[in-house]
Amino acid sequence: MPAVPRRADGVIWDDLDGHIVVFNPATKHAVALNETAAAIWLLIDGIRDEAAIAAELCARYDVDALEAHNAVAMTIAQFVGEKLLDDTGTPDERSGSTGA
Repeated sequence: MPAVPRRADGVIWDDLDGHIVVFNPATKHAVALNETAAAIWLLIDGIRDEAAIAAELCARYDVDALEAHNAVAMTIAQFVGEKLLDDTGTPDERSGSTGA
């Protein structure tokens, strides 16, 4: 699982009336995200690590830290499994990268 998640190169996504759909042309697979996954997807910027994403979820929604951490870890694992994320290092290793 990436320490700092970053969207995979070539992945296309769009917000269709509040519903995010992500398409990976390499796998020819599209994924419609639920509300939680969509919030996490929008926070993946190639800079925030999982802890920072979970902290932002806590700040925005009425969830405790453990619930947010578990949701982020599970969702990122699913994104990796769907090949929507690159396996990346720390933000310092990618200075200047902003994701998709």
